[in-house]
Amino acid sequence: MTTKVEIYQVRNDIDERHDISFMDYSYVTKVIPNLKRDLKNYYEKVYEYEEDFENHTDEEILEAMFVKFNTARPSDFRAHSMSTSDIVIFDDSRMWYCDSYGWQEMN
Repeated sequence: MTTKVEIYQVRNDIDERHDISFMDYSYVTKVIPNLKRDLKNYYEKVYEYEEDFENHTDEEILEAMFVKFNTARPSDFRAHSMSTSDIVIFDDSRMWYCDSYGWQEMN
């Protein structure tokens, strides 16, 4: 089954950029309490693709993506390497925040 994947990074044109870029989830959600709802005010979609992940868990997929977008980035990926504060959305519904250590599901 194919999964739609979207990668979001902090927008360059916002005043809060230096406050939230590369910061951990607990800090960012204090600065932006409704981050999930207000995502597009602070983040922009930098990449989208579809892939068949078969029977892997979200956590396994996220770890594989982290490696892929840091060591073997696709040639059409123009954003910075995947890092803390990036957000990944699966199938327009499951949202994950790249935290300082691992991933935080955004409920």
